[in-house]
Amino acid sequence: MRLRVLAALLSLALTSACHSGLDGEVPETPFATQRARQLLAAAGPALEPGLPTRFSRQGDFLRRVGAETNEPGLPAHAARPFTVKDDRSGLSLRARLLGADGAVQPQAAQGLLVYPAAFQGADLWFRATATGVEDYLLFERAQPTEVSYELELSDEVAGLRLVENTLELLDAHADPRLRLAAPRLFSAGHAPVP
Repeated sequence: MRLRVLAALLSLALTSACHSGLDGEVPETPFATQRARQLLAAAGPALEPGLPTRFSRQGDFLRRVGAETNEPGLPAHAARPFTVKDDRSGLSLRARLLGADGAVQPQAAQGLLVYPAAFQGADLWFRATATGVEDYLLFERAQPTEVSYELELSDEVAGLRLVENTLELLDAHADPRLRLAAPRLFSAGHAPVP
């Protein structure tokens, strides 16, 4: 089942716990560190710095070094999907930012992965934890009118439910197993944009 989601930012949290030519660990670079400082300054209290994290390739995805294989997988390049899975139900989701530049390789800094200028000149950022994924777009000039994601749902997804602007992916018992939080947009002064 596929569906498109229009969003400025997409954050994903779990209720439970491609081959791109990139091999080994993702490098932490001075460029990524400088860009991470800019992202953290732009996001203000909406985003805290991550713990120092190393990322490496596991199959078609990038994961935190030492992560379990069920932890979220991040894209090996900007046009690839990220994935999350609920272990209890087997329910999973793959999400891909439409229009991302497939040639952009990630760099690491401050527990984040950055894909520089990967979407209409904006940097694409990911932060993974054991239970979820957050992604961010940092626009330095006027943002586009639309940001679209393609979602691919596993066969275990029995339904979708929108609760207080949060999209829930339901299992066969109508229990929410994965949640996509409402997108949020902030101005340069940290003020939420309606």
